[in-house]
Amino acid sequence: MSFNEIIGNKIILKPVSLLDVTDEYVSWLNDKEVSHFLATIKQPYTKKMLFDYITAVVNDSSNCMFMIIDKVSGKSIGTIKLSNIDKINGVCNLGIMIGNKNYWGGGLGKEALRLVIDYAFNVLNIRKICDAVHSNNFRALATDLKIGFSVEGVLKDQFWHEGEGRYLDKILIALFAKDWNRK
Repeated sequence: MSFNEIIGNKIILKPVSLLDVTDEYVSWLNDKEVSHFLATIKQPYTKKMLFDYITAVVNDSSNCMFMIIDKVSGKSIGTIKLSNIDKINGVCNLGIMIGNKNYWGGGLGKEALRLVIDYAFNVLNIRKICDAVHSNNFRALATDLKIGFSVEGVLKDQFWHEGEGRYLDKILIALFAKDWNRK
């Protein structure tokens, strides 16, 4: 899928490319605090694994992934992705990772969410964005609910979380274009 960068107040969302396969990006994926809520990340993560992943994402038209760039420093601070884009049914999934912990809590993740949601609804003509949040990721759930997502369901004891040493629930959330565009 071909798409352009999106410019916000404090960030730029730049389409991900193989040039983004860096040691810094790999370090985010290997950081236990960063990857704590990413169920799909298995460590140790290698540069080859990241290269293969980004290659697959770039070559899959049902994905739209961006690097989140801080406008002031020009640094990559994380990624945000629309995946499983289904144009027939007008749905997709959403995922975000702020890899650079120096930017946690600064509102840049919320801005990235708002920008990519607006892009999904108003450019891609998506009608519903779905996400799943780990039950122990209170900060992400609070942000998502504040932005306008609603809880659609809970998958009880859905996955084993090594760091927690227990099974956790997966909270299914969604946001509809009709509700977003009313804001």
